[in-house]
Amino acid sequence: DLLASQEKGAGNEIQLTDSMLKLMATQEFHALEYEGITYDCGDKIGLLRANVALALAHPELGAAARSAIEDLLKL
Repeated sequence: DLLASQEKGAGNEIQLTDSMLKLMATQEFHALEYEGITYDCGDKIGLLRANVALALAHPELGAAARSAIEDLLKL
């Protein structure tokens, strides 16, 4: 419900943190501190970077993904 009524914020995007703040005002809220790589999937290049990184790290697809990317870089 909160996201459906959330107005756009920074970057003209719906900011999840704005809805999270509203949620915290009405109920108990839990979070996890995360230390790792993050990707801005609200940005086209960020989404591309996330997909490439996950493909390269995939145990079954990683080698083939790397080969495909290397082939594309030769174009």
